Amino acid sequence: MSEPTPNSEQAPPERRRRLTPEVRRAQILAAALEVFTGLGFERATLQDVADRAGVTKGALYHYFESKDQLFTELVHGYLGELVQAGDLRVAQNEAGLSREELLRAHLEAMWSTLQLPHMLGLSQLILMELPKFPDLGRGFFEDVVIPSRRTTRRILVGREIRAEPADDIDALAAALPSMLLGVALTQRLFQDVDPLQLDGERLGQVIVDALLAGIPAIAVARDR
Repeated sequence: MSEPTPNSEQAPPERRRRLTPEVRRAQILAAALEVFTGLGFERATLQDVADRAGVTKGALYHYFESKDQLFTELVHGYLGELVQAGDLRVAQNEAGLSREELLRAHLEAMWSTLQLPHMLGLSQLILMELPKFPDLGRGFFEDVVIPSRRTTRRILVGREIRAEPADDIDALAAALPSMLLGVALTQRLFQDVDPLQLDGERLGQVIVDALLAGIPAIAVARDR
């Protein structure tokens, strides 16, 4: 008897394991990140993602009905949890940290996250692809960027954000994550050719120290 011919709708036998829905969903999201960063969102297909995840295309549709939904869930799954973690860190603050100590912990957590290989890949994907898809970009801004700014602003002013015109604190809350991201992406881009061979941990300490050295002047001026 001849062996059956494999096709794109049949995942390799060794990879067709019975997994919980949560684990399978995470597996598909991880595969989508690899495929989207490798091929670009526009070129990538759901079949590419299914093949990378080791599932059939039909199984993938059981979890995600479209490529747009998969991309949205990918972004929210990774970055939404980080926003929630930041909110929780500020809300609890069980150690009674000062504003400067809490801000340092917040910035260091951001930097540590940006050092994760998948996070920089996701950041690059967002920078490249979101401008092409306004609806996805708008959802990302409303669900991830704005809440992140609120958390940072809450640390800076020591209270919940108020409905008021934008000021230096608002600008600072918007700029800090972008500054960290810019440094992290630059390090990643030139890591093979930079003669300094900057260590990620040391670079993080330097950039956080530099930011904190300049922040008090803005915050004090705002409090007056």
